[in-house]
Amino acid sequence: MTDQFSVITDDIAAHARSVDAIGDGVQEAGDAGRTVRAGGDAYGKVCNFLPPLMGFLQDTLIQGITDSANDLRDTAAKLRATAEEYDSTDAGSADAITRSGRLP
Repeated sequence: MTDQFSVITDDIAAHARSVDAIGDGVQEAGDAGRTVRAGGDAYGKVCNFLPPLMGFLQDTLIQGITDSANDLRDTAAKLRATAEEYDSTDAGSADAITRSGRLP
């Protein structure tokens, strides 16, 4: 006989909600990064070449943050799907067992 395990799908769903909330926070950080930019004269006239360079770096970082937020939301969706699949499989198995005990 194989080893058994049990799954508490409510815990998986709760974890999915937590991951979603973290994704929302990460997305908020990305949104803030898009909102705040260094002005052209932020470093004075001598260093006016810095804001465009920093803007390029900022864009790269914001994209990474946004990708992370999307990955977190995708993970949360997969967790929800896993919980639903466990529930569906469990209900189907329970139904099959119940039907097997019925007389024709």
